[in-house]
Amino acid sequence: MTSILRLQGLDVRASTKDVRAFFTYHRIPDGGVYIVGGRLREAFIAFATERDAQLAMCQSGKTLKGSKVTLSKSSMEELEKRLKLL
Repeated sequence: MTSILRLQGLDVRASTKDVRAFFTYHRIPDGGVYIVGGRLREAFIAFATERDAQLAMCQSGKTLKGSKVTLSKSSMEELEKRLKLL
């Protein structure tokens, strides 16, 4: 079962490849990175397991592509809601 994290503070130049590299030691299925953007510069990441998501939370507060990012737990429902607003 996948586990979703919300990432905020993403640099506007960051790509899905950059996000995957940031979480290099955590399993993200193909198609598991959703860059939403917006004023919060958000992305949602679907991790392969709950354990991968828990370990990835240690990356919160670190720098990705020159911007400090914050991670929080999310859900598929929240992701789908944000995607509908695009």
